[in-house]
Amino acid sequence: MIPWPGLLRNKNEITRMSGFVYVIEQGAISRTGEPEAVFQPHGQYDERIKIVCKNGIMSKIEDIRANLTTGYNCGQAIMAAFAEDYGISRETAIKMSMNLGAGCAFRGELCGAVSAALLIYGLHYGTDQVNDELKQEIVFHLSSEHLNEFKELFGSLNCRELLGLDVKNPDDFLRINEDDLFRLKCTRFVSESARILVRKIEEMKSKNY
Repeated sequence: MIPWPGLLRNKNEITRMSGFVYVIEQGAISRTGEPEAVFQPHGQYDERIKIVCKNGIMSKIEDIRANLTTGYNCGQAIMAAFAEDYGISRETAIKMSMNLGAGCAFRGELCGAVSAALLIYGLHYGTDQVNDELKQEIVFHLSSEHLNEFKELFGSLNCRELLGLDVKNPDDFLRINEDDLFRLKCTRFVSESARILVRKIEEMKSKNY
């Protein structure tokens, strides 16, 4: 068993663990089997969580967290981490997703981390052929499942409900900043949306899509 507290602070340990599934139980981690396309970011954990350090998944979440720390919004954090995989520059991704933040242009509506994930499904499986019904079905199906899973986790898809405050309200926005809620709450929303995204794509790959 590997003590949990030091695990993700030790990059050598992460490298040594790479390629296997680990389960957290009562503060410790043990290897349990073959690689699976599941990961969990730093911070929030359930009693049993599978972690995989392979195919750059952990580097993705580290990149996302660094993007948030830099000051990019929830949508930008995800788009910047994934866009280069699809031939889009990091700079372009950051520009094109600027208006996703704070529930779409600071309206407190659909979470930008969810909006960005839906765009990635389009980049990965989408098509410019209007009659390609299979790809349309795949994109819509994955997007719908993503929305359902995120809502099941957090009870809502909307920024104002996730934060418990309305970014459009000046008093609420002041409190959001004073309480550092974009960091304390949104980091988890972004991480979980990315987790769902990666898992869905890996599941499709396992089915040769």
